[in-house]
Amino acid sequence: RERVVSLLRDGAARVQSALLRAVAEEAKEDPFAKVKVMIQELIERLLKEAASEASHKGWCDQEVASAEQQRTYAAEAIKELNGQLATLEGRQDKLTLFLQDVNRELLEINDTLSNSSSLRDQEKARNNQTITDAKEGKKAVEQAYTMLQKYYAKAASDTALAQTGADPAPAAPAAPDAGFDGAYQGAQGAQTGVMGMLELIMADFDEAVAATEKAEKQAAQDFIELETTLGASRAEKQVAQEQRQKALVEADTEHDAAWTKFDAEQKKLDGALTQYLALKPACFDSGMSAEERRLQREEEMDALKQALCILDQHGASGGSAECCAAAAVQLRTQPRRIRPGIDEDPARLRARGKRTRVRAR
Repeated sequence: RERVVSLLRDGAARVQSALLRAVAEEAKEDPFAKVKVMIQELIERLLKEAASEASHKGWCDQEVASAEQQRTYAAEAIKELNGQLATLEGRQDKLTLFLQDVNRELLEINDTLSNSSSLRDQEKARNNQTITDAKEGKKAVEQAYTMLQKYYAKAASDTALAQTGADPAPAAPAAPDAGFDGAYQGAQGAQTGVMGMLELIMADFDEAVAATEKAEKQAAQDFIELETTLGASRAEKQVAQEQRQKALVEADTEHDAAWTKFDAEQKKLDGALTQYLALKPACFDSGMSAEERRLQREEEMDALKQALCILDQHGASGGSAECCAAAAVQLRTQPRRIRPGIDEDPARLRARGKRTRVRAR
C-alpha cells in the first residue's frame, strides 16, 4: 500500500495531477480490490478521453482552419475592393467636376446665343427702319424736286414767249391783282441753288440707304459666323456631356456593385471572426494545450499502470512480479517529458522544488 501511495504521490507531484493525488488519498484507506477497480476504471476513462480529445482536436483544427481561411479570403477581398472603391470614387469625382464645367460652359454659350440673337434682332429692326425712313425721305424730296423742276420749266417757258412776241393765249378771266407789275416768272436765279440742295439731300438719302444696307449685311454675316462658331462649340460640348454622363452612370453602377460586394465580404469577415471567437472557449481557453494534456495523460496512465502492477503482485506469480519490477525500472529511468508552458515555467519549477524539499524533510 505504501509503495502504491508513494508512487501515485510522486507522479501527482511530477505532473501536477489532481487525479493521481485523489487516487493516492483513496489508496491509503480503501481495500486493494476496490483500489484496483478504481485504477482500472481511471485507465479506461483516460483512454476514452484520449480518443475523444483526438476527435475533438481534429474537429477544432478543421473548424479553426476553415474560420482562418474565410477570414483571410474576406480580408484580402475587402482590401482589393477598397482599392476599387477608391479608384471609382476618384473617377466619379472627376466626371462630376467635368460635367459641372461642361454644363456651365453650355449655359454660357446658350446665354451668349440668346443675347446675341436678341441684339441682332434689335439691330436689324433699326437698320430696316433707317432704310425705310431714308427711302421715304428720298421719295418726298424727289416729289418736291419734280414739282420745282416743272415749276421752273413753266416759268422759263412763259418768259421765252413774252420775249418772242408770240400770240398770247386767249385771255383768261381777270384775276385779282397780285401786287406785281407784269407777269410773275418765278425766282429763276435761285433755281440752281434750290435744285442743287434737293439733289444733295437725295444723294445723302441714297448714301444712308447704301451704308445701312452694307452695315446690315456685315452684321448679318458676323452673326452667322458667331452663331456657327458657338453652335459648333455647343455641339462638341453636348457630345462630351453625353459621353461623360454615360461614363458617370457606368462608374456609379460599378461603384454600387463594388459596394455590394464589399458589404457581402464584410459580412463574411464578421462571420469568420464570430466563428473564430465561438471556437475559442472550446479549442483555446482550456488552460492547457492539446499537447500538454496528452503528455499529462500519458504520465498519469503510466503511474496508474505501475500502481496496478504493484497491486497485482499480491497473489500473482513471479512472472507478474518480474513484469512489475521491469515496469518500475522503466518508469524510473524513462526521460522526463517536458511540457511546454508548464515545466519550463521558472515559477512552476521553483514551486515544485519547494514541495519536493518539504516532502524530503
